[in-house]
Amino acid sequence: MFSSLVKFCLERRPLVVACMAALIVGGLIVSPFPETGVGLPRSPVSVDALPQLGEPQQIIVSEWPGRSPQDVEDQITYPLSVFLMGISEV
Repeated sequence: MFSSLVKFCLERRPLVVACMAALIVGGLIVSPFPETGVGLPRSPVSVDALPQLGEPQQIIVSEWPGRSPQDVEDQITYPLSVFLMGISEV
């Protein structure tokens, strides 16, 4: 089977070269790297190199003028976070 594939490629060199050129141009169009300077229209594939493995988090900013950060943590932030952890699908 491998020998027949090699024979096919050797007999139809222009077709193989055209297919390889099309694959290279297609790869340059969708490459996620910075501009290659080739002048082709770009449609880069987005890449997320570092997936989020932890649970989703929300940042809550709470203010209580005239109180210490420890009071805000004890009386607002902690009870609010405990309440939100009890809600399903949050």
